[in-house]
Amino acid sequence: MSTVRQKLSDTLEALSCSKEEIEIFLKIFTSNGLKASEVSERTGIKRNTCYRLLDELIDKSLIFIQLNKKVNTYQAVDPNSIHKLLEDKTKKIKNVTATFVESLDQLKQIKKRDYKKTHVSFYQKKESATLLDEIISQHDFKAIFNPSIAFKHCPEVLKKYIKAQASSKQHIREIITGENPEVLKLLTNSQNPNLVAKAAGDLHDFWTDIIVFDEKVYIASYQSNVAIIIDDPHIARSMNVLHDFIWQKL
Repeated sequence: MSTVRQKLSDTLEALSCSKEEIEIFLKIFTSNGLKASEVSERTGIKRNTCYRLLDELIDKSLIFIQLNKKVNTYQAVDPNSIHKLLEDKTKKIKNVTATFVESLDQLKQIKKRDYKKTHVSFYQKKESATLLDEIISQHDFKAIFNPSIAFKHCPEVLKKYIKAQASSKQHIREIITGENPEVLKLLTNSQNPNLVAKAAGDLHDFWTDIIVFDEKVYIASYQSNVAIIIDDPHIARSMNVLHDFIWQKL
């Protein structure tokens, strides 16, 4: 196939033409008009299929029917008309692309909300401490936690976390339970604007840590050395609402 014919074929492909439609168009384009029977004969495509493909090319404004007294023939549009079709499609794709990009964040949320299946992971012993370290050092989150219990069972993880908060860019909101004045002072008086903490003095016996992050919920009992992560956007949303409610009451 010559370079010019290849370029024309590529253009037709960009205009959503199938290989058979391209073959038919090229036969018509390089002729002075063809009858349906001649198209079938020259392409080797069955006549019934030819009629369907010819209708498709008419719908795409690439060919038209030349009405004659004796017999109707199919004619190809001129190159300028093809250029105009290509420009129109390019403009449409550009506009659709811009609109799609604007909607990317919303579409990602819809996909998560509609198609993501619930997944629950279970962790024991040292796994729960490693998991806690990964969450609080790498993610934005909201939490309800008891530093006294956490320090007793995961001291190195919590020391590392507190040390890193001065320069961390994570967005964190914590409701602190139990009695640990030192930790409470460090977190509630943090100079990092991304970290906000409030004390929940009435929740002394709240010993289970809850962290909401990335549409997931982490729940841990350090006394029992167990933790679970529930990966579900609906549960995460409900826990976010609960956290916000408690936050507003403090």
